[in-house]
This record gives sequence, structure tokens and C-alpha cells, in this order.
Amino acid sequence: MKKKDWIIRNWLHKLPSNRWIQISRYQVSVGTGSFIRKELVFLHLSDLQSQWFGKNQRNLLKVVEGLCKKENPSFAVFTGDLIDRRFTDYQAGKSLIEGLGEKLKCYYVNGNHEVLLGKECESFVNEFKGRVYNLSGKVSLEEDGIILAGVDERWVYEARGFDRRGDAFDEAGLCKKINEMLGSVYKSEAVCKEKKAMIEGDLNGPVVLLSHEPQLISIYSSIPCQLVLSGHGHGGQVRLPLVGGLYAPEQGVLPKYTEGLHSFGGCKLIVNRGLGNSRFPLRIFNRPEIGVVHLTVYGETDTVKL
Repeated sequence: MKKKDWIIRNWLHKLPSNRWIQISRYQVSVGTGSFIRKELVFLHLSDLQSQWFGKNQRNLLKVVEGLCKKENPSFAVFTGDLIDRRFTDYQAGKSLIEGLGEKLKCYYVNGNHEVLLGKECESFVNEFKGRVYNLSGKVSLEEDGIILAGVDERWVYEARGFDRRGDAFDEAGLCKKINEMLGSVYKSEAVCKEKKAMIEGDLNGPVVLLSHEPQLISIYSSIPCQLVLSGHGHGGQVRLPLVGGLYAPEQGVLPKYTEGLHSFGGCKLIVNRGLGNSRFPLRIFNRPEIGVVHLTVYGETDTVKL
């Protein structure tokens, strides 16, 4: 990337619309039945794109610290594009993810920029330390009462034949990979019998799925998951009253999924507007966002056997 582009990007980031972080709160219920089996709070971040919010990300982490004191979250999730492939600054991503890990447990999935950066970025992600878990293509049972699972963005690229402009998409192949990932939990010898019974029978988890691209919600709703967390759309870059976002990758002009809470059948989707910018280095009426999700899990009984 040319030095001129770096200068323009960093200058534009000083504008309030690019660095004034907004807190969005969501109340989400999953499961069936009349008994509250689990209530928890977690933070949702996405799409840093190698952007800086002060030295060592101190301005961003200060906001996170305030939320930790006020909301007492159990963990944080980051739904892809920690790094930008055009403005590649690994230290920006490392400062954020390790800073998050010092404050609370953090689950991460990769985005399209990490996939396009290839093995170099894989090595970077493998350096994550402390309470930071790379959930790309994996399942976690660390959080009592829910199953956290992450879609590996490489699976999405394989489904579209590594052609972002093409129309072909192997939905069946992507669903198979996700179902195999979730099915691996049942076979794991490390999972105790009580957890296996909860997964296989009651509420099917419930499953909270982390995936970078929100427009795939029609596919995700066909597998056993109750909540999907995504980013990728950057809030539509420019937001207008009564119109919403103007453009998002893979969705084009006037995209549907750029922010907020959506329902698709029995599945719910939260789209985070992200923190940074990529090729278009400016947000208009579209502040960077951190989501605070209050999740309530309902069941037929008032206890979770974990």
C-alpha cells in the first residue's frame, strides 16, 4: 500500500465518525419452555481492520474496561477481520486481542481478510496468548449452558470456489462442514455424559454460532443453531435515515444485513457494524460499534445439568 494511502486513512480516522465508539445493547432469548435456565452477558466486537484507537488500543480498551465494570460480561467474541490485507498492521490486532484477553475470556473467528493473507496471518493468530481462543472451525463448551461454535471463513471461500464475484455457491458443502463440526462434540471422549445429554437432547445446546458473513443467515438457519453473530458489512459504510446502509461486501447496494438484530425462521442474527475501515476509509452517520448482548436461555426445566 502506498504511503499516501496510509496517510489519508490515518488522517480520516481522526474524524469523530470514525473513532467515536457506540455501545449497542441487545436482549436476546433462545430456547423453548417457560423456565429461565441461563442468563449471561457478553461483548461483541468485529472488523478492526488494523485500525488504531490510541497507543496500544488504549482508547478502545478503556471502553471495554468500562463495560466490564458496568455489565460484568462473561466473555467477548470477535467475528473476523482483525487485520486488513491492504493496510496490514499486525500489531494493531495483537494489541486489541491481547488487551481483551487480559480483561476477560475472548473467542475469535477469522474473516475474509485473514483468509486472503494466508499462512502469514495463520502464524499471527497462533501467537494469541492467555484467555484468547481461536474458534475458527471449532466448538467450545467452556461457557456453561451454551455451545459456542465458529465458522472457518476458509469454508465459505471454498464454497464459492474462491471467487467472490462468482454466482456459484456450494451450500450443501458448507452445511456439511458445519454439521460435522457440531457433530464432533457428540463423539468427543473429553465431554462428560451430562454435557453430552444436554447437547443431544435438550435445546440442542443451544448453539451460538460465530461467522464473519451475515448474508449467509439463510444457510445457518437450516442447521441447529439459535443465534448467529456476524460482522463484515461495516454498517453499510454510509447510513441514511429510513434507508440504512448503502453498500456492503457480498450484498451490494442497499444491503439488508449491516447492523442490528434480525430473525430468520427460528434463528436470530446480530450484525456488528465493526470498528475500522478497509478500502473506503470513512464512516458517515455510522459510528464504530461494540455490542453488549444479554442472552437468556429458556428450557423445559429450570436447571442445566453441567
